[in-house]
Amino acid sequence: MVEKLTISQLIAADKEIREEIERTLANDFSFMSYYLKNKPFVGARSAEEQEEHIKRNVQKLKDLDKRRNALNKAKVKANSETTLVVPCVPLFEDILAGKEPGTEEITIAEAINRKYRLNGRMRDDANIVDLVSKMVRQYSFDFQNKDVYDKKAVAEVDKELARKFPAESKNSWSQAQYDEAKKNLVAETEVVRIDPYDIIKTDAINKYYNAIRKYISEIDTLLSQVNASTIVEVEY
Repeated sequence: MVEKLTISQLIAADKEIREEIERTLANDFSFMSYYLKNKPFVGARSAEEQEEHIKRNVQKLKDLDKRRNALNKAKVKANSETTLVVPCVPLFEDILAGKEPGTEEITIAEAINRKYRLNGRMRDDANIVDLVSKMVRQYSFDFQNKDVYDKKAVAEVDKELARKFPAESKNSWSQAQYDEAKKNLVAETEVVRIDPYDIIKTDAINKYYNAIRKYISEIDTLLSQVNASTIVEVEY
């Protein structure tokens, strides 16, 4: 028998077959039955009727399993041979450099592999989305850490002003002297940021995270389109 199905229909048919196998096993199914020789009945069926019932059910399992195997073989073949054009995987290096990703042609199998690898659904691969999320959290921590140094600078200025201009000797210094000293101290204790890759200005970390999420979404859409349009021949 030969069927012509889209890859989307193959996927749906495989699910339907698995569900049908489960229904068959749950509905008065057995591989063998027993009866007493002097009472050749299994429930309401005669021994001969029960034998035919078992044969029908087992044959149904055989047919379902045969079709399921053929569908899977056809799907694997189609996934390894059918290609689609997708964006290139975003690289942190390119994001830092402000480069836009290009496109490339890959097989459906590779597209699926990338989607799951980036999204963390493969046991042997790190979840890239989680890793980039950790980068985002570190960036947020680094950014907010400036507040700590701002407060440290204010405390340093206050401490030095209190030392140079003690309240108990206010008559020995003028407000103008105090203001001038404070201005100089504020300049001396200015918080300086070390940002060799200009991360704050370019917002590269958040852009990288968003680029990865966008890539996964685009791969999903492109896979859905190619699965719906690619016709596969299934023979069994």
